[in-house]
Amino acid sequence: MKTKFFALFIAVTGLFLFQSCEDSLLDFNQTLIYSYEVPVVSVDSVFAISELVDLASQDSIINEYGSKIKEINIIEVKYWLTAFEGDDDQTIIEATLKIADENNAGEKTITTISNQNLKALLNTPTVLNVNQDAINSMQELIKNSPHKFRLSFANSSNKPPLNFKVNFEFKYELVANPL
Repeated sequence: MKTKFFALFIAVTGLFLFQSCEDSLLDFNQTLIYSYEVPVVSVDSVFAISELVDLASQDSIINEYGSKIKEINIIEVKYWLTAFEGDDDQTIIEATLKIADENNAGEKTITTISNQNLKALLNTPTVLNVNQDAINSMQELIKNSPHKFRLSFANSSNKPPLNFKVNFEFKYELVANPL
């Protein structure tokens, strides 16, 4: 009798232990990259653009896990030029990349770039110093439905015209649970 009671006790205890650990045991971890390329073309020395990003429609993993996403952690943000036509001494006086929700509310500056030679950035990925508050906002916007956000890029250079493509790469880790 004691043996049956002990076996039943172990079985029930095991079920409770497994139940409490089950969520984290089934977590799905994936490192992903989101690239945002901006074609900068202007006859002036200034340029600005704001675009709505629907990550669920662009990334099958975000679409698949949607409401089951537990965490998004942006690990690194890089930028570089993928194309450049201009003078060797053409520089960014100041450029900003900003994040906001899909309705353009809660805008925050992710990064500011100053006094950067454009030609030196051609095919040279460079890690950006970022504003953690803006990164936290972006993580929440990626994590939560509808997985949409607005990115805005503004640039002023020392001379016109502007003709280059800048790529911003966000490397992030997604943690989701299929249950």
